[in-house]
Amino acid sequence: MVSLYFEGACSSSVFPSSYERNPMRFTLPVAAACTLSSLSLAQDCAFQSLNNPFSNDSYAIFEYNKAVYDGGWYHFRRDEGGQVGWTSFGGDIGGGTVDTFVKDMIVFEGDLIVGGPLTFAGGLPVGNIARWNGNFYSAMGDGFGAGEVETLDVYDGKVVAAGSIRAGGLGNPINRIAMFDNDSGQWQGIGGGMTGSGGPGFGVEVWDVVVYQGELIATGRFEFAGNTRVDGVARWDGTQWHPMGRLSYGAGNLGIGTALAVHDGALFLSGFFTKIEGQDIVWMAQWTGGTSWLPVGSAPSRHSLSMASFKGQLYAAGPAGFTIDGTQYDFARWNGAQWEGIADADGLIIDISPTEDRLLISGTFSQMNGVHYGNLVELRCEDNPCEPDFTGDGQLDFFDVSAFITAFNAMDPAADFTGDGQFNFFDISSFITAFNAGCP
Repeated sequence: MVSLYFEGACSSSVFPSSYERNPMRFTLPVAAACTLSSLSLAQDCAFQSLNNPFSNDSYAIFEYNKAVYDGGWYHFRRDEGGQVGWTSFGGDIGGGTVDTFVKDMIVFEGDLIVGGPLTFAGGLPVGNIARWNGNFYSAMGDGFGAGEVETLDVYDGKVVAAGSIRAGGLGNPINRIAMFDNDSGQWQGIGGGMTGSGGPGFGVEVWDVVVYQGELIATGRFEFAGNTRVDGVARWDGTQWHPMGRLSYGAGNLGIGTALAVHDGALFLSGFFTKIEGQDIVWMAQWTGGTSWLPVGSAPSRHSLSMASFKGQLYAAGPAGFTIDGTQYDFARWNGAQWEGIADADGLIIDISPTEDRLLISGTFSQMNGVHYGNLVELRCEDNPCEPDFTGDGQLDFFDVSAFITAFNAMDPAADFTGDGQFNFFDISSFITAFNAGCP
């Protein structure tokens, strides 16, 4: 059996001063604003092939208008479901004699934005980035004359593109990151962009961007953001760049950020680093809005190429990126308390893209856990029928209580056990009842 008692701003008016039924007792500080946020449930998941008949490597996968889009080595295809399968569309997209592949996709104002080393799309010159409205392509300004687009996002109602791109810009030179000015229809730099050394043998490049707490976060291989020394990760507040803790690797080498994700109210960063601002944090870290990074368990053993929040858990993929109970995995998930290995692949998992009901996965692999799926798969998850099993490991123990407390403090709908849209004593009571009753 388990019991909890509460402290905090909400407790004085909502909760009794204590609720205790036995010695297994945990302090639960409660936030003042009792509102709901993100979903967090345990699942049982299974892979399913997306029946890709081609062997080309895939670098980006995305769902748009209920169709799956696959951007890979010398191809860009979609599967609209039904019997037709994967087809080309909209005319050629590519780069002539250069290596051609779509590296990232987002939706903006109902259109699909695609970026990569692309010089033309549908017969139009596009400068490494194009816009698809479901019927035809269009250019986005002059695009970028040098470098490649690695990553895309939307910030402050505008498309952000980043990578190794360089161009003159709208009175603001573009150095590896740019924002599309909707009024002029052209790209402009962001605060001077990213400069400095990318490390021995490497160029300066932004590998990923996300929006977190109203700010634009960028990571990659760079020393400076604008005139500020940042070393691998920085945040843009709409006016200027700020450091977030300098990444370093080994004996003072420049650290590199490879992937970002927002999950359960926190910012997650993966990359080639062994310290952040002198603190020992290896391969992966989380930022919860304070002033420093925190480690994310002990399982990460290499960098991740992609991370995504899906059905209340953080999914991450990288080459032999996780060591769990002595076993290496390329694909794993974090439930807030511990890592769970999902799959070992025979190639790279490069992109993971969440939809409402499935996680789309692409890369250079052909097998997951020894089973042949091709290099495009989906992961579908069913909700765990045992509600108090917050970790999804099939057992009810302290870790489930800890995960529930975390969810409750985060005002997470998973902790709304009564389903009335409010956080109060009755949710705690319902959780305790379900926990003590056990699960089938």
